[in-house]
Amino acid sequence: NNLNRVFYNIFCFVILATFSLNAQNYTQSACGNAYVPVAGTAGSTFVGGGDDVTYNVAPPFPVVFHEGCYTSMTVGTNGFIAFGGTRGLGNATLPTAIAGGALYPFWDDLTTTTTPLSGINTITVGTAPTRQFIVEWNKIGHFGAVAGQEVTFEVIFFEGTNVIQFRYLDVLFGGTQT
Repeated sequence: NNLNRVFYNIFCFVILATFSLNAQNYTQSACGNAYVPVAGTAGSTFVGGGDDVTYNVAPPFPVVFHEGCYTSMTVGTNGFIAFGGTRGLGNATLPTAIAGGALYPFWDDLTTTTTPLSGINTITVGTAPTRQFIVEWNKIGHFGAVAGQEVTFEVIFFEGTNVIQFRYLDVLFGGTQT
């Protein structure tokens, strides 16, 4: 409704005004926080799987990223999240025009497998105004890989901030994919 839209626009303006000076200045730092399993957890949502597939996902709160405030994102099985539209599926040296505003926690030619719970999952944890929205790629294989050679990783968005964390549970494909 219109009241929600007004609130959203005010919220985004306040967040953007607060972070606009730092929007281009994301920094990398070690994260000692534990991995949060999502797939198969009560309250989680299975988004989907496949090869070279993208899904539109609506986070439960506006996500602040790269001088924007977003109520939707495109999540790809190839290990990326794009904001403000879609992007190409091919890999290229960054920065590139196919990338746009996007996050690349594990950008490669990935695909879901026949392993149970393989796929992209989401969950929201905590209570407003300090919730976390988690997008997880669980038991994802490299395209053409041997069965059982999978990785698991996630991106966590923190409500009301521009803090974004990448967390990795398993990033070694093993076998012929090392």
